[in-house]
Amino acid sequence: ASSSSEKSVACGPSQRKEIDEGLNFFTSDEVPDEYEHGKPFLYRWDLLDGPWELNKLHGWIIAVMKQGIRAITTRIPKKVFLGARDYEIVIDFEDLHKIYRHQHLDVQLITVWCL
Repeated sequence: ASSSSEKSVACGPSQRKEIDEGLNFFTSDEVPDEYEHGKPFLYRWDLLDGPWELNKLHGWIIAVMKQGIRAITTRIPKKVFLGARDYEIVIDFEDLHKIYRHQHLDVQLITVWCL
């Protein structure tokens, strides 16, 4: 039997999310605050809350890190920046980690991200 001072608490999805968000303050060896090669950038629940493209890119990055790759080289067509020739940009996974973790906002990387 319950006493009159106890309250029944029903948690719907939005209330559960609010409670869970309060648990997202800790760090772990599995998902470090600072970049470590081969370690995930975000917790699984953060990836699931984000857009599918974020989750897909993160999965690809984790897979290629296992092969020893540390950066992405991408070709930007000359028409994008109205240049005389195509550009090649190297994007280091450490920089992507900072973007995923909202630790660094690099305008050039955000521009490439949006291409």
